[in-house]
Amino acid sequence: MATKADKKAKTDKKTAEKVDVHQRSTEDAIKTKKKGKNGPSDVLSKQVTVLKEQLEAAEKNLQNERNETLKALAELENFKKRKEAEKEDYLKYANEKLMVECLTVLDSFDHALNHAETHKGSEEIRNGFTLIQKQLLSTLEKFGVQRIISVDQPFDPNCHQAIGQEESKDVPENQVIREMQPGYTLAGRVIRPAMVFVSK
Repeated sequence: MATKADKKAKTDKKTAEKVDVHQRSTEDAIKTKKKGKNGPSDVLSKQVTVLKEQLEAAEKNLQNERNETLKALAELENFKKRKEAEKEDYLKYANEKLMVECLTVLDSFDHALNHAETHKGSEEIRNGFTLIQKQLLSTLEKFGVQRIISVDQPFDPNCHQAIGQEESKDVPENQVIREMQPGYTLAGRVIRPAMVFVSK
């Protein structure tokens, strides 16, 4: 039979073994930390770091996508404005060819009136021509056609076409002194320059 001394010796041995195991575990933990191996806290810290990096990347991507969206919206708005401007221009000048053809008719009335003034004829006929001419010009003006005022104006190559020069002591140089054919604009744009004589 085991004596009390034997039992005590066994108990002391077990206690010593437990202490030794605990000590070895502590030493292993210290060694592991020194070697740089990840403990529970290190793993959690790395996970937090990774999540932060992922969050920053996601926020950056979101900002880039937001900027791209705003850029696309701005381009769309500019496109709409350009198309609207093109539409307005089209509506302004859609009848340009028709208006130019009407100017030929108006020119014929001008010639007829000039002829009537230089030759004696019926006053009623002349008045009739004048009335029709004014009506036609008034109709064209409703559609944006305006006659260019040329005589006694400085020569402007944008709206005048010089067909000759004449000496004149009464007017400054490079001024329109005579108009052979009137010019016209449509919505501010020259559709036919005036044919003029310029002083020299």
